[in-house]
Amino acid sequence: MGIEIDYESMANANEIYYRIQYGSPAPNEGDEFIEWEDRTQGLTPEELEDLYNDLPNSDKGSKIVQLAMTRLGDPYSQEKRRQGRFTDCSYLTLWSYRQLGIKLPATAAEQARFCVNNKITISKKDLVPGDLVFWSHKPNGRFMNITHVEIYAGGGKVIDASYSNGKVVYRSLFESNKQVLYGRPHILK
Repeated sequence: MGIEIDYESMANANEIYYRIQYGSPAPNEGDEFIEWEDRTQGLTPEELEDLYNDLPNSDKGSKIVQLAMTRLGDPYSQEKRRQGRFTDCSYLTLWSYRQLGIKLPATAAEQARFCVNNKITISKKDLVPGDLVFWSHKPNGRFMNITHVEIYAGGGKVIDASYSNGKVVYRSLFESNKQVLYGRPHILK
């Protein structure tokens, strides 16, 4: 029809379609995917201390990892994010970055768009602590169909607010075929 559709219009159309077709909201951000279960790695106080000691000193990315680690075990909820200790994936990244004065958009998809628009995307081989890892599991009408975001902690590990585990966890980075973008907002400011 020759009409250019913006991101918000696509997301709204997708939401309407799901409500009519399935009687429920469209799939949204979150890692409610069965294959993610049983991948949680708990940390003992000694392991947490070792992780902190392995992070580069005076590095913004390392500080973001440390901040995110203070949220380990916090309950997951999209509806209650920002209330008490509740968080979801994008609020965990937003909150961790905001502590250092870096303002990120509110959703994982918009955080990815922010990284692209500000030319702060990187390749997977260049990941350092504090970088963001973006996932797409299925079409959802959002930017690049982004469904989830995690904070890279180094050593092949990430920190994320996990729907399937119901809390913020530290775990291995896996399923590279579903990772669609990597960003480094901690170089800003």
